[in-house]
Amino acid sequence: MNLNGRTSERLAAWPSRLVGLMVVASAAGGLVRAEEPADRSESGGPVAEATAPAPSSTASPASAAPLAKGVDPQLLNRLAGELDDDRYGVREAAQKQLAAFGVGALETVAGVAAHGTLESSTRAVSVLLGWADGKDRPLSLAALEKLAALENRPTEAAMADERLAGVRELAAVEAVKELGGRFDYDRYFGMIGGPERAVQVIIGPQWTGGAAGLRHIADIRSATTLSLYSAPLNDDAIQALTELPQLKRMELYGTALSEEAIAQVQAKLPQTQLDVRRGGARLGVRGLNCEQVLPDSAAQKAGIKEQDKIIEFAGKPIEKFEELTELIAACKPGDSKGIKVQRLNPQTAVAETLELTVTFDRWGDDVRPSSGMGDGQGPFGPRPVQPVIQGQIIIQGGPGGVQRIQVVPQGQGAPANNRR
Repeated sequence: MNLNGRTSERLAAWPSRLVGLMVVASAAGGLVRAEEPADRSESGGPVAEATAPAPSSTASPASAAPLAKGVDPQLLNRLAGELDDDRYGVREAAQKQLAAFGVGALETVAGVAAHGTLESSTRAVSVLLGWADGKDRPLSLAALEKLAALENRPTEAAMADERLAGVRELAAVEAVKELGGRFDYDRYFGMIGGPERAVQVIIGPQWTGGAAGLRHIADIRSATTLSLYSAPLNDDAIQALTELPQLKRMELYGTALSEEAIAQVQAKLPQTQLDVRRGGARLGVRGLNCEQVLPDSAAQKAGIKEQDKIIEFAGKPIEKFEELTELIAACKPGDSKGIKVQRLNPQTAVAETLELTVTFDRWGDDVRPSSGMGDGQGPFGPRPVQPVIQGQIIIQGGPGGVQRIQVVPQGQGAPANNRR
């Protein structure tokens, strides 16, 4: 094949090293020059077949060609040059064959995408996009990384970078789960002032990942709160904890982190709110007025009910929730303390004072969702499908404004008195 000088220089600069031995057959479409026929050469004759037949662009992964053991570097370079051939059919066949080589052609295709002509670069980008959308996860990730690094294609690079961040987040979520961590909706930032999906990462006594496993959290971009609940961690975790700038809140309940370590975390993350409770004792209520009492918690077992107002703890009057949490922070799991609550008697509508005894359990032992959001569905689980109403919406109005809204199912006409 005859190549122009510019193409020959580019090919000489491309590496010929193969990336791997196992490749999968895939397919990717490309751009078409509208002025050229799709099935004939410029001379009017049929276009010659490529050295190895390429799979159809409509082939599914199940019907892909068998795995190949390697790709000839000279063949890769020839096909790369043919992406810029004057004949449409040759360009199309070269693109399909490169796509079919999979990981064996990754470096070559990425090189064309970064340094080729507009035509060849666009076709190479199309191949990378096809791999990125494929079911081969390692190849998909590798293709996204190559796309994200393209300085000459800022639009595609930005798209790939966004997708890559999403893929990395889901991979990090799975890694954290395997190490004993779990996730919940973030009750502090999930509704007001937070991102679309605000996530609480909970690392409890079941954690097996040590300090090194915390590094996965850096890839969970929707994480807004990290809760270390009686987690088996010490000052070795400082480095990983200070590399989580996306966090808005960090809860350190019952951990072995020293005061010096906590001070270092706060200094590195000044915008992150730290809530430190040394003892690790858990009461299990939300707010001083007990807006929520967690099931099977120490509070529920002691007889505390929702809407009870806590007015005294261990003989000390309580006026703010922060005062209560500070006193509980000094307690340990298993400690028993007296607590006074005011409860409205529904019969007399008079607030009555009750003296109860609470025996604390431990933060991290209860692995059920506690946010009260999502009906028990984790933040990374499938989203519920909202029903779609198909039909005609009838609004009855008048001088006083809208009086009634009615949905008429599809196929039925609006009531006569509603038609305008």
